[in-house]
Amino acid sequence: MYYKKVAKKVASKITFSNGPVVHRVRLLDESENPGSQETEIVDYYQLLADKGDVQSQVGLGQLYYQGGKAIHQDHQEALEYFTKAANTGNAIGYAFLGKLYLEGSEFIKSDNETAFKVSKTNSI
Repeated sequence: MYYKKVAKKVASKITFSNGPVVHRVRLLDESENPGSQETEIVDYYQLLADKGDVQSQVGLGQLYYQGGKAIHQDHQEALEYFTKAANTGNAIGYAFLGKLYLEGSEFIKSDNETAFKVSKTNSI
């Protein structure tokens, strides 16, 4: 209960231009964080991603791309987060966008031309 109060207060003061450094928990390696509240961690990463944190955008994109305990696989959400990261020039965001368009899914049409364009010109 106290942790949530402190976390909310800190999260409200975070800026990414000159803000404080925030220690992050890696979401993809759940074995190192046994007993953690996965949904609360995902909520925290979504807050950071919405505030423009590129690492959180890429991390959430990967979680939605692969699926996991706290997040069901959702390529549409993955596309959204990878696009946000790519729009900042993030290479990993571009790589996953290319992969999404190359492979396609239920919601994303496989499009080799778009996949090639994303990987070649780094533009969407």
